[in-house]
Amino acid sequence: WMTDEEFTRYFVQNLPDKVDKAVIELCDRFLEKRRSLSYEQHLIAFASFEQFLRDHTIPYSIPRSFEYSGLSNYQREEAIVEFFRTIKQTIQLLPWSEQSKLRKQSLSSTWKQRQNLQPNKELNSLSQDACLRLIQEKDNLINLLIRQVETALQRPSFYAENYHNEGNTMSEQPINNDLRGAKFGGGFANRDQYGGTLNDYSKDHNLTEAAAEIQQLLEQLSQTNPTSSNAEKMAVVAKAVDQIEDKPTLKQRMINVLKTGGTEAFKEAVDHPLVNVLLAAIEGWQEGS
Repeated sequence: WMTDEEFTRYFVQNLPDKVDKAVIELCDRFLEKRRSLSYEQHLIAFASFEQFLRDHTIPYSIPRSFEYSGLSNYQREEAIVEFFRTIKQTIQLLPWSEQSKLRKQSLSSTWKQRQNLQPNKELNSLSQDACLRLIQEKDNLINLLIRQVETALQRPSFYAENYHNEGNTMSEQPINNDLRGAKFGGGFANRDQYGGTLNDYSKDHNLTEAAAEIQQLLEQLSQTNPTSSNAEKMAVVAKAVDQIEDKPTLKQRMINVLKTGGTEAFKEAVDHPLVNVLLAAIEGWQEGS
């Protein structure tokens, strides 16, 4: 059994330099260890792998079972396993021209930096209070990952565009009857709008007011917390979600704005790179309100 930190290092370190081999290696690493992984580690692997695919502009399809709500943890784990198996099979069955492109493509700079992750040896020297803060941040991050994955599993309305490269088009074609052309955006794809156009002054005012407050909150947290890695960004968003939930008035105002104006309008109003992640994390609020 591995800790989350040990699993993360195992999963992303020492990858082949070329993308085609790195994709297969990530699939093999997860599938080899999956029976000994916790539910949270399934989510971490899924989020990391999906980020890898997007960072390297690799088109992919998701299993139909991802569409169904009410899944148990076990069913979500099995859906994630199917996702990894599907990606591996899809890459192996790509036309020769597309495989050739992946063979020539090197890892992005972001993923090259992850090849030298070291164990956190400073933990032994931390005070009890500092360790408790780290544990809380870890719990916040896991909860955010769970919210993002569960939201995506329950919403089938993320359709991928065709993949264009040097004039060639590779459509998101399913490989069997259990797949459809779709892309799981992990909280970064375009969202549905929930309302009409913002042609009412009160709507504009409420949107501007809520957006300004959220932008200020994200800026403050980004200044006092690191945001270099995806994990750090999600940790910042988790803190933002906690602070919003501590302010019922702000939370309700955001719900109202998203319902009347739509997420696209809110994203345009908030000038901050973490707004997409935040919206993915709080999407369930509208359904529960």
